Amino acid sequence: MRVLVVLVSAVALTTGCSAVPRPDTVTSLTRPAISDERAAAAIKHYDEVSNAAAKRRDEKLIATVETGDVLRLTQAGYRIDRVLDKAGKGIPDPTTHVKPSLGVPSYGSYPMRFVAAAGMSAYKDYQVLDLWERKSAGDPWLVTHQVTPEKKIKLPPLKGLRPHTAADNAQLAVSPEAAATALAEYLTGGARSRRAALFAPSADVTGILSTVADGKSLLKDPKSYRAVIDTFTPSGTPTAFLTSSGEALVFLSLTEEFQLQVGPNLSIYWAQGSPGSAFSSPTTRYDSAITSTTLYQVALAIPRKGAKLRVLATADELVEAGGY
Repeated sequence: MRVLVVLVSAVALTTGCSAVPRPDTVTSLTRPAISDERAAAAIKHYDEVSNAAAKRRDEKLIATVETGDVLRLTQAGYRIDRVLDKAGKGIPDPTTHVKPSLGVPSYGSYPMRFVAAAGMSAYKDYQVLDLWERKSAGDPWLVTHQVTPEKKIKLPPLKGLRPHTAADNAQLAVSPEAAATALAEYLTGGARSRRAALFAPSADVTGILSTVADGKSLLKDPKSYRAVIDTFTPSGTPTAFLTSSGEALVFLSLTEEFQLQVGPNLSIYWAQGSPGSAFSSPTTRYDSAITSTTLYQVALAIPRKGAKLRVLATADELVEAGGY
């Protein structure tokens, strides 16, 4: 969520597990990434640690069960919450994975990954979809990607999941990398983007597009605002799996760079009470523009050729804010 106070007006621009590893190595050509029992133990440990970390907004503790972009989102959220909710009234209710189902590919070397989907004990209308990774035999299992689709969203089947290969692209509507690029271009270009036709309707995407449009609407006041620049780009390399349905289940990240430029002889700042104030003090005024970086995690399903891509869910957080 991005909330700005510019000049004298407020403008809303919307928007945790490791099991003790065995000291083993891969000795066979391929093997399942993890057993059901060890996955259950890893998920249980994650729930315990992530709930404790959320209660204390403990950035070091959550880093023992999360890594990569999901960790960056979580830690940024803790930082914002410490500024906006010092009394801790907004700390979320503890939640656990309910009846998780697993997608466990086989690998012949590290890193190894598996996918878990489950209900959420504290949020009956939502489910959680996790990507887990273990970099080596001596490393713990960590969550690298996490989104929470609505319960009504049909996820691709996880049983029989296998790593996506370049050869699979011949059967898919687009490659995972092309899907990431297309989604970034769609969100940057808006509802009229030529990339919009590639995607099935999605409430999450509609919400992001509405936020982008809200930001650009500031240009209706040309005396105060000179330009709004809002650009989405793929971040890192997507992780993809082929499912038994023929769809690819893809986990990817996007970075949104936002810039709001003000007119001559004006200044702009991140107001107290806005998420940006966790990164830039309200007493800091900028003569040209305010800037922000928002990180998004996305899970999507790429169908066979001829069908539309489905955005299953997104998760986002403001990770930087400043100006010049």
